[in-house]
Parts: sequence; C-alpha cells; structure tokens
Amino acid sequence: MGTAKYTPEDILQILKDSYNFQSVFDPEVDAGTKLTFDTSVEDWISICDLVGPKKLAAYYQRLFDISGSSIVLENILVSEKSNLRDFCNYLAEQADRKLVMPIVVMGAPCLTAAIFKTLMRNLADNGVDVKDVRPDSSLAPLFTKKDAGKWLEQVSKLAPGTIGAFRYKENRIQQTGAYLIGASAIMLIIVSLLWQFHWTLLLSIALGIIVLLIGDYLRPAYVNIDKYNTVRDLINGMHIKMG
Repeated sequence: MGTAKYTPEDILQILKDSYNFQSVFDPEVDAGTKLTFDTSVEDWISICDLVGPKKLAAYYQRLFDISGSSIVLENILVSEKSNLRDFCNYLAEQADRKLVMPIVVMGAPCLTAAIFKTLMRNLADNGVDVKDVRPDSSLAPLFTKKDAGKWLEQVSKLAPGTIGAFRYKENRIQQTGAYLIGASAIMLIIVSLLWQFHWTLLLSIALGIIVLLIGDYLRPAYVNIDKYNTVRDLINGMHIKMG
C-alpha cells in the first residue's frame, strides 16, 4: 500500500462528513450550517460543539497518524485569525493518505476487493468487530451508536465524501434510557430546591444510564446511510469517490 497527500479540499470534506454525522447525534450541533474554507476555526468549534483545542489537536494527530508535537495544530485552533483553510492546509501538508492498490481475485486485479479488505482491517484496528461482515451484509445494522462514528471515520479517511447524508433514530430502549435520565435530573433539581437532597434520587438516573448503554449496543430503530443498503454498495461508493 502506497501513500499520497491529501488535498485541502479532501480535509475539508472529511470535516463536512463528520459535521453531517454529528448533527444527527448531538443536539448541541448547529444543523444546516455550510462549512467552507472561510469559516473561522472558532465558529467551526462552536457550530460542531467540539472539545477544547488541546484535545481536538490530539484527536486529529491520531486520526491522521501525524507524529511529533501537536503544538502547531493547537496554535491554529486557538488563534482568532485562523480559518478552516489554515487548518486544512496544515493537515494536508502533514498527513499521508494511504492508497488502496488492487489485489488479484480469480486472476484479475480488483480494486473493490482491496477497498473492502482495507476498510475491514482499519475498522478492526479501531476496535470494531467485523469478523462476520461480508460484502452482502446489510449496512444499517452495523451502524450501531457504538460503532457508527468509527465506520464514518474510516470510510471518510479512505474516500472523503462517500457518506454525504445520514439519518438515525434511536431504538425504544435508548429512548427510554434518555427519558429516565432527563426526567430524573429534573426531579432531582426540584426536590433538592424544595425539600432535601437524598442519594436515593440518583438511583433512577443510574438506571437510565444503564438502560441507555444497553440500547447503544442494540440495533437502532431506523438508520439510513446515504444511498447504501449493503456493505458492497458502500464499497462501490468509495470506489467512485476514489476515482
């Protein structure tokens, strides 16, 4: 497997892919915003409800396998004058893009087989269980809340822009857990203000968290990953984006 360089446009598309994904899961993300090179880094961090500059710099260092100090990236993230052009230019200069080369299948070179093999290896390296995933596997059940972000990251790194739209609806267990946490937190505040706090009030919040975590491991009620129904559809989409 060889390497090339990302273009600034590739990096911006990866940021857009992440934003589109985040806007589905995180209510704090400002949906419907168009990210451009002229978007200030400060606005981008606010729009996407991102972590602080130090953690954010470390995340992108890991995501793109950039060795060395992250201080330059941190400086870009904290500067009021920085925009996404500065951020994308820096990552494009520093990051190597792994090229997927065709492998021989039944005596003929096959790029889609190589893309599938590479994606599965990258997912496995990032803690996703893919041992039973086949090209004809249905894609939606694989995008659990636990693993969907990792799928998005690895697909986007290999072929930015492959997943342009994402729709997700939590299953009933996740919804129940979220309701328990929200209702219990409100009750905790009211009781603490009007009467007296007691540790037993935390039990329902703990129960809600447990229920929510259980739901995260189960199939969502509804998932739509762009126009892709199977893993093979996704691989073909990546093939097109790779040119």
